[in-house]
Amino acid sequence: MVDPVNNMCMWTIKDDDCAFSISATEANSRVTEGSVSYVSVSITRTGSLTRTASIRVRTSSVNGGIDNVATAGEDYVGVSTVVDFQPDVSEETIKITINNDEDGERTEYFLVSLEAVDCGVSGDNRIVITIDDDDESVVRMSTGKITVQEGNTDGVAFVSLERTGSVSEPETVVLKVRPHGTSDAATGESDFDNRDVTVEFAMDEDVVTAEIRIFDDTREEGLESFVVEIYDLSSGSDATIDNDNRETVVCIRDNDGTFRIAGDALERSVSEGTSTQITILRSGDTSSEQTVYLTTNDIDATGNVDYEALSGVAVTFPPGVTSQTVTIDTYDDQELEPRESFAVFLSSDNGNDLGQRALFINIEDEDHEIRFVSVPGSAIIGNIATVSESQGSIILSIRREGYSNNLPAGIATVYVGARELSPTGIPQARTTPAEQDGSERDFEFTDTTVTFQTGQSTALVEVDIVDDETGENREAFEIYLSSAEPSGDNKIVYPNTVVIIIEDDDGGPDDVPGDGPDGDGDGGDGTTTLSRPLIVGIAGGVGLLVLVLVLGLIAMFAFSRWRSSAPAAAAIPRVAAAPRVVAAPRAVAAPRPVYQIPTQQQRRSLNPPPQERRYYYP
Repeated sequence: MVDPVNNMCMWTIKDDDCAFSISATEANSRVTEGSVSYVSVSITRTGSLTRTASIRVRTSSVNGGIDNVATAGEDYVGVSTVVDFQPDVSEETIKITINNDEDGERTEYFLVSLEAVDCGVSGDNRIVITIDDDDESVVRMSTGKITVQEGNTDGVAFVSLERTGSVSEPETVVLKVRPHGTSDAATGESDFDNRDVTVEFAMDEDVVTAEIRIFDDTREEGLESFVVEIYDLSSGSDATIDNDNRETVVCIRDNDGTFRIAGDALERSVSEGTSTQITILRSGDTSSEQTVYLTTNDIDATGNVDYEALSGVAVTFPPGVTSQTVTIDTYDDQELEPRESFAVFLSSDNGNDLGQRALFINIEDEDHEIRFVSVPGSAIIGNIATVSESQGSIILSIRREGYSNNLPAGIATVYVGARELSPTGIPQARTTPAEQDGSERDFEFTDTTVTFQTGQSTALVEVDIVDDETGENREAFEIYLSSAEPSGDNKIVYPNTVVIIIEDDDGGPDDVPGDGPDGDGDGGDGTTTLSRPLIVGIAGGVGLLVLVLVLGLIAMFAFSRWRSSAPAAAAIPRVAAAPRVVAAPRAVAAPRPVYQIPTQQQRRSLNPPPQERRYYYP
């Protein structure tokens, strides 16, 4: 086009773009099988109508988890075609054939969608076609048998029902719950709720679930069953009941088993430091996994000190398993102590029957102590023993003691040795002759090992005393214990040494003629309470006192005679009296040396004993 005024040319651009959309009326988007032979779907073109335009129409299944999908070729005739729109044509209609079968079915669905060819697609490019079955509605059980666990979390059995055919109307179904007519029938009101149950199918709903309550009793039972039956439908309903699938059998698997701790005894004993095994037995229904729990309680033993404490330890029985074992350790504290006890308890949190549910464990202490002991008639007092040289020997008693009824439970050995005392101001008894002075030995003993047999608690050791027929002072030596085996259960404790003092019954060391049997050189028999040096000292003191008194009397007599004979007027100078002569004291014999018993610290320095712990037994 030319504009002569403005001397310009003008062009008109016509838009030939277009777009398609798809739609269907409500009557066509939902049809009843058998009432129509097809559905009509409208396709509309918008935009430019000046040219020919095309769009593809395709049918397909509905996605998204829908399981009642209409099937092409069975429920409808599938379409995949291109529709051509001539110029100036804005709408076309296509028909999709619906098949009428004789099968009772649920409501089914399929899709009709558009795919662009040379024009775009506006709005939603697909619609859903719903096919309602024209066959009568049929109600049935989804499954013929289900199994539930007694005592499950929900406490119910879920029974599913479904209906086929027409689902366009609501449906009410009455279910009757009754015992199964078999020997393993469950009992109404005891094993399950036997009241009638009503469920509702809403419009377009084809699956519903009924809930039947299951009771968790504590009886040990086998597999039990009951029946859920479709009993009636809504009054005036055209639906029917599928008699071949009218009932569902519900089996109840019992969760009650009898659990008990194995063994008939209510208590057992175990040696300290060893383990004990607790066996739990299950009877009754073993088809499912079940769990019980073990817990320990202190009596006079202390958990995790004397034994391994348990607190609600789960013991799980897989299906078919009838026995499980739990090990409990006891600890050897190496302390001498009486019997200690704890209890093991069995518990359940799901109503299981429990038989023997408690067991008492006694921990028997196997520790023992070995020491020298004094017994009636023994020469030992504390850890000192006195023996006369002429006696020839001394017998020492060694005791092995424990708390297991004071009867040691195993064989034990202990080393017994002798030694001369170290220089501590105490004359030493010799176990070998002294070559330098020719003196004889004072005792004989060969170091030895003493064995305690099982049940033996006392052993005797004899030490020979040598009578050398020589007057001498008291002498001492020591017998000691060491190296008990097995060391873990046997400990050497105080008194682990005995100091043996040999009393000489020959002449005393100063060889006084006619000396008595006590050997102290005084000629006596040892019954006097005063020693000779003391007597001599006392006699000397008394003599000196007498001498002083006599001299004093003489001086007083002489002075009185002199005064009576002197002139009265004359002043006679006083003459100092001569000093009294004091007699020199008699020499006192040196006292005999005092024999000191070695202290415990001195004895330990000679033979450091094992760590000492003192225990006193009644």
